[in-house]
Amino acid sequence: VRNNIVYPLKSWQDIPEYFLCVFYSLFGASDASSGPKLFELISAHALRNFIDGEIYTFGFPGSKNLNECLDEIADNCMEKRGIPAHSDYKDDGVDAIAYKLFADERSGNLYILLQCAAGIHWTKKKPINLGRWTNYIQWFSNNILCSISTADYVSERDWAKRVSDYGIILDRMRIYNFLYKESVDTSLRAHVFSWCTQQLNSL
Repeated sequence: VRNNIVYPLKSWQDIPEYFLCVFYSLFGASDASSGPKLFELISAHALRNFIDGEIYTFGFPGSKNLNECLDEIADNCMEKRGIPAHSDYKDDGVDAIAYKLFADERSGNLYILLQCAAGIHWTKKKPINLGRWTNYIQWFSNNILCSISTADYVSERDWAKRVSDYGIILDRMRIYNFLYKESVDTSLRAHVFSWCTQQLNSL
């Protein structure tokens, strides 16, 4: 604070991923831009850094259907495939899966199913249906956690309710704290920077 004016310690150019979160927290994510997909990637990278593991993000590339993705995930994690997902399900409420393997080529590792919600009405989203996901792949529910990411800051008053609804909460403060623990992927940074520039120019 200088002369009764508050100045930011960082410019948006230094942390464009966090700027994207703040933007969506203020204006919502009802636009048809690439922003929601970028938020999914930002959230996935933050969760990966949190568990110091790996991440599988649905929709990148977008040519694979859900069952093809499930085949890959099961193979990556040494788990057995179960029943096929219904063809109507695009991702069945899961945008990414973070996992940490023991590197011994055995099953029974740590898995976190991540649902991403960039919009301001994220609390109206349905929680992940874990019952279906434990049928798609024969991993035990004891090894799986559910989570949701939001561009909002979740207040202490609402915290326990949201955790009880969705599992692990990645609000924008947690995303900030863990996304920048490692260098942000250069391709992701370039796309987010371009998106932020376009949004600022349109204001």
